[in-house]
Amino acid sequence: MATVRRHLRRTKTGKKVVVTRHRRKTKPKNPVPTIRKDERRIFNHLSNPRIYKKEYGGHIDFNKKGQIEEIEVIPGQMYGVDLYDSDFEALYHTHPSKYKNSPPSPDDIIALITSKNQQAELIFRDGIIFAIIKTPKTKVLEKMSRKELEKMITHWFDPDDEKTVQQELEELGFVVIRSKKDTKPIKLPGVKIVE
Repeated sequence: MATVRRHLRRTKTGKKVVVTRHRRKTKPKNPVPTIRKDERRIFNHLSNPRIYKKEYGGHIDFNKKGQIEEIEVIPGQMYGVDLYDSDFEALYHTHPSKYKNSPPSPDDIIALITSKNQQAELIFRDGIIFAIIKTPKTKVLEKMSRKELEKMITHWFDPDDEKTVQQELEELGFVVIRSKKDTKPIKLPGVKIVE
């Protein structure tokens, strides 16, 4: 263990103050996976409806430090992209919509719930992100059938109201991150790094 040196200094009033030098910085045990702002430009570009008229998607894999290790890019169709279940932390896809709101669809939410390996779903629309992250509270939903999930979600789903979709997902136990600032890094709390 490193020794910590302590020094006394006098302030202008003559009072002695203890000053600690060479403090060791503690590293977090479990780094939070993060999409840096320079990496976010990739997703901003792929989700630009003025450039691309179809969806793109794939998985995002993070290294032990919580930095992006691999991004897969799969082209899809106008309203969908076929993605597979694999060893990754998060899936993403774009919504090439010019509309103001384009929250995750009921199919997006159900796919996240029913995928055992997937911990998060990120939807990018013209630089805006809507991230849904599983928590221990959402484990209960995995036991429901697809039909039950569809009935429950379509009951409250409104494609024109992202705030309501966010509130309902949070009530189900998900962590939801909505960011309209396309230059901010995105932290994915609760996502565990899989090696």
